[in-house]
Order: sequence, then structure tokens, then C-alpha cells
Amino acid sequence: MKLTGVRIRRFRNIIDSTPISVEPHVTCLVGKNESGKTAVLEALYRLKPIYPANFRDIDDYPRWLLAEHRRSGEIERTTPVEATFELDAADVEAIVAIGGTGIVTEGQALIVQKDYGNKIHVSVPDINERATVTRLLDSAKLPDGLRSILGDPATVADLSARLADIEHAVPKIDSPTQKAVGQLEDAIKSQFPEGVEQAIETLVVQRMPSFLYFSEYSQLQGKVDLEHLFAEGSQLDPSQLTARSLLQLAHADNQSLLTLDYEERRSELEAAANRLTHEVARYWSQSGDLRVDIDVEMAPSGGSHIAKYLQIRVEDLRNGFSRFDQRSSGFRWFFSFLAAFHEFEKQKDRVVILLDEPALELHPRAQRDFLRFINERLAPKHQVFYTTHSPFMVEAEHLDRVRLVEDRGRGVGAVVSSDVLSAEPDSFFPLQAALGFDIAQSLFGRPDNLLVQATSDYTYLTVISDHLKQFGREHLNDRWRILPAGEAANLPAAVALIGRQMGVTVLVESRNGNEKLVELAKAGFLKPKRLVAVAEVTGSSRADVEDLFEVEDYLALYNQAYGKAVRSADLPAGERIVERIREKEGDFDIGRPADALLRLRDKLLPPLKPATRARFEELFRRINKTL
Repeated sequence: MKLTGVRIRRFRNIIDSTPISVEPHVTCLVGKNESGKTAVLEALYRLKPIYPANFRDIDDYPRWLLAEHRRSGEIERTTPVEATFELDAADVEAIVAIGGTGIVTEGQALIVQKDYGNKIHVSVPDINERATVTRLLDSAKLPDGLRSILGDPATVADLSARLADIEHAVPKIDSPTQKAVGQLEDAIKSQFPEGVEQAIETLVVQRMPSFLYFSEYSQLQGKVDLEHLFAEGSQLDPSQLTARSLLQLAHADNQSLLTLDYEERRSELEAAANRLTHEVARYWSQSGDLRVDIDVEMAPSGGSHIAKYLQIRVEDLRNGFSRFDQRSSGFRWFFSFLAAFHEFEKQKDRVVILLDEPALELHPRAQRDFLRFINERLAPKHQVFYTTHSPFMVEAEHLDRVRLVEDRGRGVGAVVSSDVLSAEPDSFFPLQAALGFDIAQSLFGRPDNLLVQATSDYTYLTVISDHLKQFGREHLNDRWRILPAGEAANLPAAVALIGRQMGVTVLVESRNGNEKLVELAKAGFLKPKRLVAVAEVTGSSRADVEDLFEVEDYLALYNQAYGKAVRSADLPAGERIVERIREKEGDFDIGRPADALLRLRDKLLPPLKPATRARFEELFRRINKTL
């Protein structure tokens, strides 16, 4: 069961977060302090927390609405968290075992809500309860004629009602029929005492992933009171829960720590310490030669000794310093998370990991190390949802993972959006800085940037510009720095991220359908004249850079790349050469013909037709005019 969406309502400073789409592996909430990022995670955590956590209206309901909504009863009707899950094959198999084949399908969505009374509600849209009815009827030994009397009930409740009607007519039916009716009613009562949907709801709650929430308050202390940790009924704070996870990593419980067999106790703790030492060495690049040591401090009690404190030390082999509680707060956070996470890493059950401002106090390089840990160790097994306002915790190559959180005031509250262009400057800054961190070396060296869609566009423009330059013909000005955005959908975000200060010209297929770029021009991110359309050169409604080639010229590149002999006469009619080839030959990688031109320019450039050269010249002329 995979989390695909979240919606938070009337929780802390959130009135309605609006629907939040969740990525299959990693989702990142970006926003400034007090924007509502933590509120999203804490509400989601309460849906099925690993450690006890409930909603309390006095603490969690928006304070300015609390009194009024108590009187009106609105609080009882509010579901502060709503999550959408997608059923996988194992979920379907488990539900089918209850309800019968066809009741649900793989990939089907279901919605789980939790209210302020901490009651869970499950809704499975389009549930096919008729499959359950069919299974019940097929498994029952029905006398001839009873099946036709029952007709075609759509739900188990409908079937029960029809059986009751038959029972009321007991004098008119024979004994075998009475017996069959009774057996079928017994089967319904035993299998679905509260109904099919309730049975599925119970199963869904069991199968849906639990949520692990980790924040700065979950950091380990260097010395932990074991008596309190193991005392029955003790209320443990987040730091103590992390300490308990550390002991579970060491397979140490209350009894094993109380034993006086030093070697037995020490061997388990050393195994856990060695494992953590290895993880620290792999993902902590700030300093090497660190060794973790975990031990138990014994204390006299009633004439004997008992395990009193858990002692955690991290020895720096360069200088011998080992006090854990005097190491940097960033390192203590990192180490504490390793300890907490290991308890759940080997579990088969899914866990959604919620990280509130992870690695915040780490050096930027260490933040990048932790991002690597998220991608390599967490995301392959568990979905990760983390918050940040640090640009170093935003991956420029994964802006699709980013959701922006903004508090728009008392009337609206905190809102979450995947539209990076709608953000206010403070919220937008981490994204802009993240992109700048990755491309600063190439971007900031020159003020004139030509933003194109694909790397193949970059290849065609640079290779053919160099070719034309040799003959003294129109070519791209040397001031241009060409930046591929990856795809057309990325162009508006890339323009906004480059910002107003850096000059940018954008090459698009057509001026039509680029409303976001037009909006950016109105906002001052892009001068209107610096939007250049390929279609204006080709004279068609829409055009790719590939359409600047004569058909025979582009087919020469395509045939060279794929070892084919496609002719222009073989292609269906149309304006765009790539679409025409795909219709005839099937899908292909548009990068390969560009690679062929790059590798075999001496062979493929000389035969280019005059019309091809003329179109590229005209495009270069239009681009250069925007400088």
C-alpha cells in the first residue's frame, strides 16, 4: 500500500492545506519558518503513529476557531488528516481473501481519514461488493430454485435482506431451503459480522504503513536513565524513544542489561556500536576515524549491582575526544537518526518516514551527505517526507519532488502547492539557491543565457552554428551560454529560478501554449522580445528544432543513428518530422540522431541542403537580436 496523497484540514495554522501529491520515493516540503511544514508532518504522523500520538482539539484545532466550532459541533465533523493510498498486488490478495475475486483491483485508490475523536474512517471508492455476494452464493449448497428466488443482489446487505424475506415465508418453503437459508445467513454473520466494508476497513488499517516522525527533539543524550526507560507505564519523550531504538538494534532488553554476565552484555552492545561506526564512516564525510562505543554503567543497589545508565560515546581517533553530548548538535542529530532508523530498516512492513528539518545544523556538505543517505538507504524501502528551508537540502535535479508551504494569513492559513512559480520570495529562495548551487560555475560566468528544451537542441544549435561560422554565415554570438532545461514543462521554472538579474532568452516551439512564460514576462522575469519561437522560422503552427532540417537531411541523421534506410516518401503527411517518423517507425530517442551529428559531423554536415542552413541562419539571427 503506497501513499499517493495527503490533505490536512483545521490543524494548527492549517485550515485546508489543499491536496498534496506524494511522490513514490521522496517528497520535500519547502517553506520558511512557521509556514506550516511541521504541522503537515505532525498531522500525518497521527494517522498511524509508530509511537502513541493522538489528536487533541485543545492543542491542535486552530485556536481562533476552537470555541465557535465546539458550540456548533464542527469539530466532531472535522477530519484533520486525510491520506490517499494505492493498493498493490499484496493488498488486493489480502482483500480478495475476505471479499472474493474482483472486489478491488491493483492500483485502486482508497482514502483513510482520522477525526478529532481519533477514529479512523476508510473509504474504498468503486468497491465491487457484488464479487463478495457471488463468492458466498457459489460456496453455498443452494437447493434448486433458491438461487432464482434470490435474484441478483448487489451487496451483502441486499443479500441478507432477501434471505430475511424468505425466512418470513417459512410456512411456504420446504425444509432443505430453510436449512440453506440458515447456513447462508450464518456464513454472512461469521465472515462479515459488521459488513463487508467494515471487514475491509479493519484489514486496510492493519496493512497501511505506519509513520515514523523524527525531529530535533528525538536526539539522543549521552547518558540515558535505564530505570526510567524500562519502567512499566513510563511516558517516554522523543529522545528516550530513540534510546530504546538503539537498544533494540543491540538486541538488548531489560533482562539482558540486568544480567551480570559482562561478556554477554558487552558483545551485543559492541555489535550495535560496530554497525553504527560503519554507517557513520559511510555517510559522515566531515571527519574520519570515528568509533562508536556503547556501554552500560552499573550502580550498587541492595547489595548487588544493576544496569543504571546507558553510556554513548563517539571517539575521535585523531585526538581521543569521546564525549557524545559535547559533539556538534549536527553530528548528534545524524547519529541519533541512524540509531532510530535501524530499528525499522529490516522490517518487511512499510514505514513512511517523516523528517522535520533534517540535518538543519549540519554543514552544507554534510546536508548533501544526508540527502545521499535518503536516496540510497531510505527511499528504496520506505517513502520519505521531509521538510526544509535549506537550499542544500533541495535537489535541483529533483524539483518535481518539491511542494511549497506558505502561511497566507488567518483567513486562509497554510497552503501547500507544487507550483513553484506561485511562491512568495522567502519561500522561493531555497529552490532558487538550490539551482544556483548546481549551475553557478557555468551560469554566473556569463550574463547571456539561451534556455532550450532538450540536450539534443543544444547539440544541433552548437554544431550547426560552428559549421556556419566557418563560412562567415550567421551563427550564434559567442556570448551565449546554452542551458538545456530537460523538457518543455521545465522552461517556466528554469526562467524563474535564473531570476531577473541574469539575462535569458527562451527558445520555444511556438508562442501559443506558453501562458506561464507570458506571465513571467509580465512579472519581469523575462523580456517579451526574448521569447523566440521555432515555428516562426518554419512557418508552421508548432515546430521542434528538428523541423529546421529538410526532411531528407533529418532522415540522414535518423538512419545513421538507427541503421535504417527510411525515405521521405515512406512517411505519413504532417508538419513535425519527429512525429511523422514515430508514426511510421514507432517511438525513438530523439537524442540519438543528435549524437550521430555530433560524432560524424564531417560526414553529415556537408550534404545539408541550402534550405536547412537558411532556416538555422534565420533562427540564429532572431536569437542574436535578443542580446
